[in-house]
Amino acid sequence: MTLTARHRVSRRGICELARDLFGVTLSTGAVDAICQRASDALAGPHCQLQDWVLDQGAVHVDETGWRTRGEGRALWTASTPGATFLQIAGDCPLFCVWDRGDCCHVSRGFGLRSGS
Repeated sequence: MTLTARHRVSRRGICELARDLFGVTLSTGAVDAICQRASDALAGPHCQLQDWVLDQGAVHVDETGWRTRGEGRALWTASTPGATFLQIAGDCPLFCVWDRGDCCHVSRGFGLRSGS
């Protein structure tokens, strides 16, 4: 997961690394299956973290945008002193209001949680 998500190494690149470093032969399908299993295993804790962070009394929210092959992407960060939640969004609305009851956050393209 770290090689594909953080370091952007392709599935084929991971196969080559496994062969060169460890003498292990993996197919790209096997690498993809490993990544999918890891992603599935992290889905529940990821949602729990998102809910916990967004339910805190004060949350700092920030968005950093970029383009990949001409399409807009955004990294949304929601942070508190206790935890930070990150999410990459591909398609965000132009403006959104996040109503927390006691305050509202208005942001261009808020993309952390649909319906928020």
